[in-house]
Amino acid sequence: MNGIPYIDELIKEYLLFRGYMKTFSGFMSEQSSDATRSGRVGPIVEALFQHIDELNLRGVLDMWQTLVTRIFSQLPAALSYRAKALRSSLLKLYLVTAMKRKQKNLVSEFFQSHAASLTSEDGVDENNEASKWQDWLALPYVKDAKSDSRFAACFDPEWAELLEISMRNILSRAFRSISLPSLLAYQLQLLESKQHKAEIQSLRAKIEALEHKLTVYAQHNPSEKKEDTQNVTRLRATAHIRKQHEKQSAKSPTHKDMKNTRHARRARQKAEGQASSPQAQ
Repeated sequence: MNGIPYIDELIKEYLLFRGYMKTFSGFMSEQSSDATRSGRVGPIVEALFQHIDELNLRGVLDMWQTLVTRIFSQLPAALSYRAKALRSSLLKLYLVTAMKRKQKNLVSEFFQSHAASLTSEDGVDENNEASKWQDWLALPYVKDAKSDSRFAACFDPEWAELLEISMRNILSRAFRSISLPSLLAYQLQLLESKQHKAEIQSLRAKIEALEHKLTVYAQHNPSEKKEDTQNVTRLRATAHIRKQHEKQSAKSPTHKDMKNTRHARRARQKAEGQASSPQAQ
């Protein structure tokens, strides 16, 4: 996902080149307000918890909806449920933060707007969340909420830390699970192709060094010539495999290409393992 900022720049460059100024302006506007644009877990979680720390409920809800639409909706059912279940915890952290800062008015406003959906069986996921939120309706009227058994756990700083860790873990798993857009997948293939080219050049340099060694010492060291010839053969085989993969990567990515990537990597690893293994006695 680290290629997202680069792809964004390519899109903006293309829109300017074509003169699509309205589309460019719309893209820039949405990009500037998209906290998930980095495609990295750290900045996303930090932005989400910053909204909570600033008591910016609108920011929390908007960002969460973005995560649901772009990421969580693409996950398998079990993982998607775990991700969405964190929403209640994030909202509770918002309420706890408001109570700690003596902003009971924000807590009251929150329940005026969201109590119906939170306590409705249709408004939340399973796991009995609706009944749990019933207890939280009393939060703004409790004198010492952090000592109340219904809320005490959420006032513990360790609870907030565990919540942040859970968010990082679920997002990390989500980014590993979702399919990449074709444009981004193609960019990653190009980067991999450049890496292959560098590796091929390195292998060629080793081959040239061994061939030079054969030329210089062949007459004086026949046994060494045989050993070096075997090394050259293995290196050439490895270079050939990587070159074939480089040609394949240069094509536009297809479903079949991506499916065969794993097999190509295994073949390269096998060839490299043979090239680096010690000679049999």
